[in-house]
Amino acid sequence: MNEFTKNLLKTSSVLMIIAGGAALLVGATNALTAPVIEQNNIIKEKTMLAKVYGEEASYLEWKSDSEDQEMKANGQYLESLTLNYVTKVWTARKGSENLGHIARFYGKNGYGDIDMLVQVGLDGSLGNLFIISDTMSYKAKLESGYIDPYNASETDKQAALDDVKCGATFAAKLVKKGVEESLMVCSKKYDQVATFVTLDMSVNQEETQTFVYTFAERR
Repeated sequence: MNEFTKNLLKTSSVLMIIAGGAALLVGATNALTAPVIEQNNIIKEKTMLAKVYGEEASYLEWKSDSEDQEMKANGQYLESLTLNYVTKVWTARKGSENLGHIARFYGKNGYGDIDMLVQVGLDGSLGNLFIISDTMSYKAKLESGYIDPYNASETDKQAALDDVKCGATFAAKLVKKGVEESLMVCSKKYDQVATFVTLDMSVNQEETQTFVYTFAERR
């Protein structure tokens, strides 16, 4: 083995060790910081929810493993739906009284992304918007020209939602789509079609039993 080859192998070995060490360091850092980031996100989410119906309200998430019997009875969960924007939904409750709903939606386009909460009344009426994060290129125009006027509107929020000409039209349209899907989910206006799936299972060589399962899926 000549000197050049020896140096090449030596250099390659050193680089591999450095790369391996760096990968381990990054992995260890992610492992340490991931729980902290997740906890911070939970705290931020709870803080934002409290701004909608107050700190004294409890916020019950729509999920199939909810411990709340009323939500289970009403079938309030999102797992059976395929949604484009809505990521979570809660019902706000104070004592035994339901106050309203909150949907969290996330959307992105070529100008950035936006993560928001939208308030929806028990009667399906639109409430205010609450920004969790906004990285849109025209963030200032979106917020001052669209979101603020929407929140300020007390008589016709639908008209304010439809008026997307604010200097950040693409961002406003993205928010509008998120709000519309949130309203649809919270009002349970999505179409649910019962689909029957038949599964044949042999019990023994002479008898076959048919089990029928039903599930709801969005069309």
